[in-house]
Amino acid sequence: MLHHLRENLRFYLPVALLVGAVLAAAAQYVRPLPPRHVVMAAGPESGVYAATARRYRDKLQREGITLEIVTTRGAVENLELLRAEPRRVDVALIQGGVGASGEDEALEALGSVFYEPVFLFARRSLEARRLADLKGRRIAIGPPGSGNRALALQLLAENGFDTAAPTLLPLAGLEARTALLQGTIDAGLFVIAHPLPTLNDLFRSPELELVAFERADAYRMIFPFLSAVTLPAGAISLADDIPPRDVSLLAPAAALVVREDLHSAIKNLFVRVAREVHGGQQLFAPAGRFPSRELLDYPLNAYAQRFMESGPSIFARFLPFWVAVWGERALILMLPLLGVLLPLLRIGPPIYRWQIERKIYRWYRHLARIEREAAGALAPDDRLALVGRLDVLDARVSLVRVPLSYARQLHDLRQHIDLVRAHLDRAPVTSASPPNSAARS
Repeated sequence: MLHHLRENLRFYLPVALLVGAVLAAAAQYVRPLPPRHVVMAAGPESGVYAATARRYRDKLQREGITLEIVTTRGAVENLELLRAEPRRVDVALIQGGVGASGEDEALEALGSVFYEPVFLFARRSLEARRLADLKGRRIAIGPPGSGNRALALQLLAENGFDTAAPTLLPLAGLEARTALLQGTIDAGLFVIAHPLPTLNDLFRSPELELVAFERADAYRMIFPFLSAVTLPAGAISLADDIPPRDVSLLAPAAALVVREDLHSAIKNLFVRVAREVHGGQQLFAPAGRFPSRELLDYPLNAYAQRFMESGPSIFARFLPFWVAVWGERALILMLPLLGVLLPLLRIGPPIYRWQIERKIYRWYRHLARIEREAAGALAPDDRLALVGRLDVLDARVSLVRVPLSYARQLHDLRQHIDLVRAHLDRAPVTSASPPNSAARS
């Protein structure tokens, strides 16, 4: 048993070491398992960003990932948290244009996910037909840190406003809407993806009107991150004909932005969830418009690019998230391993067979030497010496252990030893010549 164990080790140990070396090399390309806890920066608690983040949280929870939501003042603060070192958050919703400076090499986008139109409400008595008509008026543009304020300041500056004027007020949300309805401010600029029910009171107020951005093409030329969208007549209420006409609006697109060093499996999962959350029909976009690889301020993640072109990977298409993660890891390990094992499967059996047969055939060299010496007539002492060598050879061969499937070759060797011994028994014997025979003759 010990002998067989040693023989197997001589063959299988090098194979095992080779396989281990291949697995160790392949493991260098296998990333650690993805984290089960991810942090996402959203906007104010009552805003669209926070509501969207909660939808992501619910879907990720089903995949065994806990999503922690950090409430913020808006897109600008979200971007600051993404840039922060040490890491503060992993993923965030960022309003188009907020990060258009191109200074964030460590960030990448998973796609734009919805439009965020700009709704400009003004008191009807002002008869404002465009943004420039509101110069010097009290306008709510949102608090510092919000994407609402960042975009408002860009639009106001382009229309000749003094962006440091005290009439540009840091009001947002319910506070801004209440001030408009009570008449304490003249206008309010709201960047929001879902106007209902948030802006419903403003649409229905007889004292307020929605100001259109009629020069949308000019704005788009100046601000490439903006799109032109239309709020159709009756979209807010067909029964009450709100709005009474189509209204041209400007809209940046919110994007799902991640840190570049976030685990690739988590990025892939977010891309899949984004399709579920944003792939349907939206107020300003048909089904399938989002998530999109357009309207981005950051480089698009490579997997997101492939996903939008050809759908999820074969693992993600049919398997739960964690099963897919382990499947992809196994594939990374198996491909180089198969590259080694397949040749081994071809050459392994011949090598093993040669190793076993070599244990038998090595004794044939000794037998062949004895057989050559036994050819012809032999003196009795020579015969006895050869027979003795045959006995030693036979004894050594009897100690050879081979698998049962090779027992026949071993048996044939021992028969050949017996044949040579029989030949020696039949070989003619010559007498040794007397020492002085030559002298006497």
